[in-house]
Amino acid sequence: MRILLLSHYYAPEIGAPQRRWSALVREWRALGHEVTVLTSMPHYPHPDLTEAMRAGRRPYRRETGEHGETVIRMPYLPHGKDVLTRTLDHFYVSLQSLTMGLLRAGGGHDVVITTVPALTSLFAGHVAARLLRAPLVVEMRDAWPDLVTFTPGISQGRGITGALRSLTHRWVTRLQLGSHQVVTTSSRFAGILAARGVESVTVIRNGADLSTTPDLAPAARRLASVAEPGPSDAESGPSAAGTAPSAAGLTPSTAEPDLSAAKSASSATEPGTDPDGATAPARRTLKVLYLGTLGRSQGLSAIIDAAGMASAGGVDLRLRFVGAGAEREALEERARESLADITFLDPVPHREVAEHYGWADTVAVSLRDWAPFRWTVPSKLYELLATNVHVSALVSGESAEIVRAADAGFVAAPGDAKALARHWMEAAADRSVLDHGGAGRRWVAEHTDNKDLSARYLRLLEAAHRGHRAARAIPASLRGSTEGPRASDAGSVDDAAGRTGTAAGAPVSRAPEGAASRAPEGAGRAEPTGAPRRPESTSLARHRGTLDPARSDEVEYRNAS
Repeated sequence: MRILLLSHYYAPEIGAPQRRWSALVREWRALGHEVTVLTSMPHYPHPDLTEAMRAGRRPYRRETGEHGETVIRMPYLPHGKDVLTRTLDHFYVSLQSLTMGLLRAGGGHDVVITTVPALTSLFAGHVAARLLRAPLVVEMRDAWPDLVTFTPGISQGRGITGALRSLTHRWVTRLQLGSHQVVTTSSRFAGILAARGVESVTVIRNGADLSTTPDLAPAARRLASVAEPGPSDAESGPSAAGTAPSAAGLTPSTAEPDLSAAKSASSATEPGTDPDGATAPARRTLKVLYLGTLGRSQGLSAIIDAAGMASAGGVDLRLRFVGAGAEREALEERARESLADITFLDPVPHREVAEHYGWADTVAVSLRDWAPFRWTVPSKLYELLATNVHVSALVSGESAEIVRAADAGFVAAPGDAKALARHWMEAAADRSVLDHGGAGRRWVAEHTDNKDLSARYLRLLEAAHRGHRAARAIPASLRGSTEGPRASDAGSVDDAAGRTGTAAGAPVSRAPEGAASRAPEGAGRAEPTGAPRRPESTSLARHRGTLDPARSDEVEYRNAS
């Protein structure tokens, strides 16, 4: 097949979308499929950090990517951390993709894929698919349009901001409804879109490459240390070329005088006081890593607060942040008031990530307590599970259920710094808490290995192409609608029996006759104006109970028309 991908973010940039598409494209190219990518010149997360990536590249020039794909890059608009300038950049790149990008890409593509974020890519994908007369597959990586309610600048207020929220919600929903196929990376969000009337929604999770991801479980590390030196000293660590860690100060906090008092009463050899006031074990070292975006969505202040509490409780806690984002400066300021030893490093290439994981005793994952985040899963979680490093998660919803199902570590409610601090104190006192016997890696092998995911995605693309080609073969006078059949009309993604894409091949559960259509908690509904009420998704009944992550992968949701 000839596949056209529109993505604002692409390698060699560092980030979750970049890693996902690199893994998928690698597998598709290995099977002989042609892939053309319309993207921007490297500039994420900031142009200053990606200057070396732009060296030797020119806008609009066809270049060959790492896996043999054709990459055509658009110019970008410099932007700040605010939503407005970032959105203008997204719009500018999308507009260039629809003009110079399509001219350079040519025609003859069998399927168009567009990936969100950025939101403007959703519009660009629809226009490109119409111009090329190809089916459109939309990948919704985040819970849009629901996240518009939490977007800084338009999240509150009435008047213009209220109208903008409403317009964005209707616009995104309408484009989702008009897509040939929608892909989500979580089961809960797929159910929500199906409840809103999106005709064909398929779950293809983010994944991990087990062939390149090392097993860093405590037992595996002990075996490896017999043959080769262990990781570097706790005070040193890998960093991006030309960058050095910036250590946060250890000034006692004025906002939490109780922690300052606790610090003065403890030492490296004496017991401390835990968050509940009880006597803690003697001071022991615990190394905690957060690697990823330092943004508004992550709620990372709770990680810093937990580190301070654990330090006050007698733990020699060393917290390392690796990444960039809108909240980094604020987090560095907060860290200077913490009792913990906190270090910030710039983003690193993916090839260096394993070194940081190897340094850590536990890796933190955090999201704010926003309703859309109960329906989505951080992409890095699967890679963490594959490494077998202990996970310390402040998450809810599907993310929490996956950590528990994989027996990968500790889970507390978003923002619960006190519970996290207590767990870290326990782990510092008893290292066996950190060893889960390789359960996380086994879960990934069964559910989210990249090779399996790319094969399932390819079957979806082939089904979309077949359905679109069949629709075009029907005379216009005989068509029941102008849109033609969806991917689901051409048969299931996996087989005609309508099975899921799980390794076990569990059948898609059917909703009871006459069951009321209800989206998961906090989802709301967004029926298009004048549209008939659609029946419940054939798989939506699953979302009424607790999610079983072991049976929710690659499910296709369909609505009868």
